[in-house]
Amino acid sequence: MQSDSTLRITDLREEDSAEYKFRFRTDQTTWEPTFPGTTLTVTGLQVKVTTATVTEGQKVTLTCHTTCTLTDNPNPTYIWYKNGHVTNQSNSLFLNPVSSEDAGSYSCAVEGHEDLPSAEETLTVTYGPKNTSVSVSPSGEIVEGSSVTLTCSSDANPPVDKYTWYKKNVTSPKASGQRYSITNIISEDRGEYYCEAQNGRGSMNSTALMIVVAGHPQQEVMPQQTHSVHPDPNSDTYTALNMKTRSPEYDTLANVRDSPTVTIPQIDAGASDYEN
Repeated sequence: MQSDSTLRITDLREEDSAEYKFRFRTDQTTWEPTFPGTTLTVTGLQVKVTTATVTEGQKVTLTCHTTCTLTDNPNPTYIWYKNGHVTNQSNSLFLNPVSSEDAGSYSCAVEGHEDLPSAEETLTVTYGPKNTSVSVSPSGEIVEGSSVTLTCSSDANPPVDKYTWYKKNVTSPKASGQRYSITNIISEDRGEYYCEAQNGRGSMNSTALMIVVAGHPQQEVMPQQTHSVHPDPNSDTYTALNMKTRSPEYDTLANVRDSPTVTIPQIDAGASDYEN
């Protein structure tokens, strides 16, 4: 007998690529073919990138490509996806200049066959430090004798590999590393501080951050009570010492007001005891 046999594959996929053979089977025997089978190669859409890793500011082209001919639509519309979201409709994406925001995973599909997208291709964009800033903990006014920590942060690809700390109007750097701690802070530490972030693509300085140092709270000092005596020579409670009437036994005290002599305060308890 002579007959034909047909194999139909629907919803063709790349994994259907293989060598296909057939064999006859009858009641009496099974006959395997001795000739090579038919090789089926299934190609899907592919995203081709001029270079998968670029530096910010350069240009890059992404192309949606297939090795097969789309017989049902020789001039199809391609749909582009970035990180799973529709981003454009064209055969190629031209990114010129490319920026850090363009980094991501790209895939494409033929309009009308969105359920058969290409595999994703990752675009990596390298760039120097940007958005460099300084934060301080604790914030606000710093009390003298306490500690403070400054932290530098920056967006970069590859990541920042060197941080350097400076104090404004001071030439030499103060420290290195992403964090800078000042312990037992003193008034001379007050001022503006900033950091420099560096990687293989460039460097960037942060804006300056002012550190305000306050002295210790002043302890309240109690005022000393002082007493001043301002004798009144016209008062009866004061007497004059007359040097002329001085005796070897004791001094004579007299109630003299007009005499140009030195006045001394009279002791209340003994005033009457010294009278003659």
